[in-house]
Amino acid sequence: MKRTTGNASKNGDTYGDFYKILAISDLHTGSVYAPWPEKFEWISPQNDAVFTFTTSDAIQKMNEAWGEMIQTLKALGGVDCLIVNGDLVDGPAYKEYGKECITSDPLIQADACTAMLKQVPLSSRKAPIFITMGSDYHVKVGNVEVERIIGEKVKAKKVGMDLLIDGGGIRIHAQHFIASSQGPQVYWTTAPSRDSMFLSIHNAETEYGEVDAGIRSHRHNFTVSMFKRNFVVITPGWQLRTPFARKKGILTPAHIGGVLLWVDRHDPSRILIDRSLVRPQPVPPCPVTTW
Repeated sequence: MKRTTGNASKNGDTYGDFYKILAISDLHTGSVYAPWPEKFEWISPQNDAVFTFTTSDAIQKMNEAWGEMIQTLKALGGVDCLIVNGDLVDGPAYKEYGKECITSDPLIQADACTAMLKQVPLSSRKAPIFITMGSDYHVKVGNVEVERIIGEKVKAKKVGMDLLIDGGGIRIHAQHFIASSQGPQVYWTTAPSRDSMFLSIHNAETEYGEVDAGIRSHRHNFTVSMFKRNFVVITPGWQLRTPFARKKGILTPAHIGGVLLWVDRHDPSRILIDRSLVRPQPVPPCPVTTW
């Protein structure tokens, strides 16, 4: 299959000639290092007190980046399919005693994440939303799977651990987790290349079938591994470099944003990977000081 990267408008094509599939992930709503919806309020179940959060400079810059992405998508007429690929909320943060959360209540985080996702413009009311589930540490509390709650709130067509998504003439396999390495600057493409090979090998009708694209997340860094039969893209996230990353010695700053796949309506083998929504995190990855 022919694979092309770039922006669909560069070759004289019109937006209407393409299906637009947006993949985003790792919103980590509730984290002090992630976007938080403006003017969001929640009510205490104990005494009906109304709470709001005054955003920090870092969160404000993340909100601005989120808003810029939303405006860009509106200018394109919305997306025909939205894939939200796991770790939608930050969870109770037990290991950090909740000190890096705006609120450690996952149900409030779910409401805030819903408010964020409802800002993403869809091309029509029929445009489907698909959600995959992320790390249990972030999105599962006891037997409660928070991303299923969010899926109900945004009327997702399907929520699952991983999904085969058919539409627009192509098949996508989406799952949150992708292996990493302590040397990600050297091995960024190893894991997605492995997944691409496995998807190609296990292509029987009772396995994955003929998959055109794999969507992976978890790393918070944009990467693409492309071969003749398919490609695997790792989405950027929506969380700044965290103390956890510092403790693990992971020097790589986060990428934020989303990935657009443009699928030619007349020739679905022509898939354009648009990285224009991917950008570096908007604040330095560690404190800057002087003497």
